[in-house]
Amino acid sequence: MPPNSIPVYSVYNAFDIAASYLKATRGIPHGRFPSADLIVKDSQAGSRNELRLAKRAIARIEKANDALE
Repeated sequence: MPPNSIPVYSVYNAFDIAASYLKATRGIPHGRFPSADLIVKDSQAGSRNELRLAKRAIARIEKANDALE
């Protein structure tokens, strides 16, 4: 894999995991899903573990939700 390439399959799976979790726990404000940009940026920074990518996206969304309340 080229050094600057993004593992699309891992990003897709991480997004799917995060969106499914947030949907199941009703953690999605106004029907918004986690931004794929967050997952892509973490992936570009070197993280390839799908669960870790999803967990970081979930944590950011939940933190933003808490700030809105």
